[in-house]
Amino acid sequence: MNMQAKYKKIIKVPQGCIQKLAALHGCSRQSVYAALIYNTDSVLAGAIRRDALSVFGGVETKKVLFN
Repeated sequence: MNMQAKYKKIIKVPQGCIQKLAALHGCSRQSVYAALIYNTDSVLAGAIRRDALSVFGGVETKKVLFN
């Protein structure tokens, strides 16, 4: 079996920032998580990602996924 590695872009934020992002944007923590792992692509998700990076010290990185 040949395993292929794929990379998925994600944003990591310091602990406690998920709740702050949810409160700031008036949404659930689940919505914040979905935005930070790029599972959603909406105006709200874009705003969450932008604030995570610029306001809360988030870092964009890649997660390795194996098939």
